[in-house]
Amino acid sequence: MKGIWDEFHTRGLVVLGVSGDEDPAALARTIDRRGIAWPQLRDPKSQPIALFQQFNATLPTLYILDPQGNIVGKFRGRANPVKVRQLIEALVAQLPGRNSSGAPLEKQVPGDRRSTPVGR
Repeated sequence: MKGIWDEFHTRGLVVLGVSGDEDPAALARTIDRRGIAWPQLRDPKSQPIALFQQFNATLPTLYILDPQGNIVGKFRGRANPVKVRQLIEALVAQLPGRNSSGAPLEKQVPGDRRSTPVGR
């Protein structure tokens, strides 16, 4: 996931981790060891394993949501990075003001030969 985050976070990808760790020190070690740069949520008052079981999720489970918040992909266990990347590339390309590679679109100002990124 780190490689995908590194590649896509500047193009609109948001990653949010939900930890099943009951020990905050264990979570901190995992974050450091894996170089996780995105937010990790942990509710110290809940029983995270029971919550995962309630939603029939395994650890890890990766959900991919579109910009409207709809689940468009779910990967249980180790996700296939090729499939995850393809799905994210397709979603990033659909973001407003982006071209098919996820880069900002440029608009031409009438009478001006320079181009300006859309939304700036």
